[in-house]
Amino acid sequence: MCLNPAAGIYFGFVTLLDAVSLFPGTSETETLCRALDWSRTPVGGPETWSTTMRTIIRTSMASAFPICTWWGPELTLVYNDPYRAILGDKHPAIGRPGHEVWREIWPTIAPLFEHVLSGGPTVWAENQPYTIERSDGPEEVTITFSLSPICDDSGTIIGLYNVVTETTEQVRAQQRAEAAVRRTTALQSVTASLSRSLTPEEVADVVLDYASEILGVCSGSVAIMSQDRRQLEVVGTRGYSAAMVSRYHTVYTSDSFPLADAARTAIPVVLRSTEERERRYPHLAALRQSNGDGAMVALPTAADGGVLGALGFNFPPGRVPDADDLSFLTALAQQAGQALQRARLFQTERALRAEAEAANQTKADFLAVMSHELRTPLNAVAGHAELLMLGVHGPVTDAQIAALERIKRSGRHLLGLINDILNYAKVEAGSVELHVADVAAEDMLGRLDAIVGVQATQRQVSFSTHGCPGLTIRADSEKVQQILLNLCANALTATDAGGSVRVSCAEQNGAAAFIIEDTGIGIAQDKLDAIFEPFVQINRGLTSQQGGTGLGLAISRDLARAMGGDITATSVVGEGSVFTVTLPLASNPIVP
Repeated sequence: MCLNPAAGIYFGFVTLLDAVSLFPGTSETETLCRALDWSRTPVGGPETWSTTMRTIIRTSMASAFPICTWWGPELTLVYNDPYRAILGDKHPAIGRPGHEVWREIWPTIAPLFEHVLSGGPTVWAENQPYTIERSDGPEEVTITFSLSPICDDSGTIIGLYNVVTETTEQVRAQQRAEAAVRRTTALQSVTASLSRSLTPEEVADVVLDYASEILGVCSGSVAIMSQDRRQLEVVGTRGYSAAMVSRYHTVYTSDSFPLADAARTAIPVVLRSTEERERRYPHLAALRQSNGDGAMVALPTAADGGVLGALGFNFPPGRVPDADDLSFLTALAQQAGQALQRARLFQTERALRAEAEAANQTKADFLAVMSHELRTPLNAVAGHAELLMLGVHGPVTDAQIAALERIKRSGRHLLGLINDILNYAKVEAGSVELHVADVAAEDMLGRLDAIVGVQATQRQVSFSTHGCPGLTIRADSEKVQQILLNLCANALTATDAGGSVRVSCAEQNGAAAFIIEDTGIGIAQDKLDAIFEPFVQINRGLTSQQGGTGLGLAISRDLARAMGGDITATSVVGEGSVFTVTLPLASNPIVP
């Protein structure tokens, strides 16, 4: 729809044709309009202008909004004083053709003008980005504008009415707010990703990925400081040539180098231009040429008050990091420092654990070899003693038979100790074979009576078992028998004559429980955890008659855990102890 004051609302009849009547205001622009020799412009003198043209110009001059009117074939500019802010150093441009004034964006905006001039609808464009030259150099701006046709009385388009608002600051403020949200979200993601990073290399990957994604850095590196703090070793890079990565893989902290300076001084190094980089690091020309001519930032990484290394980032040419960028990088460096500290601690812990496991394996291997080597001669000693007792080598006296019997008992005892050591070595090495099956708990208790009952009678200790018909466990029966015999033997050893040992079983918390109770000497509360450690015998004193290696409980608990169960203990000194063996229940109970 054309703007034509003469065909619509009455704007007043202009009787004076001179420039003074058209531009009566005191603004700089109207003053220039009055002084301009319009006859030398493409639109000619004011006396030649149509009523529509004079009315539109007079109205736009009085507006507080930036308005530019474009007239004739050359689209000659006539604008009001607020439009000066849009033009910048291009002002004054009154009476000049549009393609001369806006030559840098003319290829972009000319089609819009042609569209309206050819009868197309009014153009409304919001927050359009343009690169214009209105000061010292190219400037990125955003403009919201409308473009409407101006028609004479016959309906012919004679010009364009252009209302303009620069929205650069509003758009930038919105972009900054959106960027702040993205960075906050990114930092939250960084925190989550770094929490899963267990090595310096993994930390470097996370840091470089997010710096590239959020800030658009074209290259970057992460370096960690050596233990003696004399060197920085690069553990991750992005965007560098192989030659540069190889050449600067390690640098001394005393070197004049961005990462070294940041790590040594604990102060970020910010180089915003090529000139600044050349001035501060002239000896790094080859690295600068490889990285590009953009800005560069190096930041220290620290944790617990100590510098751990440094980060370095290169920006594309023309991209200068602002305060928000530096704030994000500072936060990123802080998180990287904490993650590198965790990674270092993890590596140290893993190395120590590997050393401990290697030492344990060496110990287990030694024990296994020694046990095998000792069992052979011990079996030979027992065998020859048996032959002597049978008179194979001639008659023996009663005194000799008694001596040989003591040799056999001592041999059996020593063989039992060696078997304990061998079993422990197997458990430690993880070489114990389990033959798991459904086993009736009642049967396990029945076997104890035949073995433990005799020993209890000899020690004058009351021994009893209390069965649990229908309770079925899922376990290796031989290993369960070994565990129960060991616990019963310990209970008998700890119980004086006249005392009692009681074994029962029941279902507890979804598992089968074998409970061994004695009225023995008991164990102090602060020693209960230690009794399950290898080679520990809490009650052994200088006059104790208790034998063994102190491996029985350690082996028993490891076997129970290997079958999906456990062993726990409670005790009161002077009253006795209760050991509970828990084992998994079978899915299908065995019916007696």
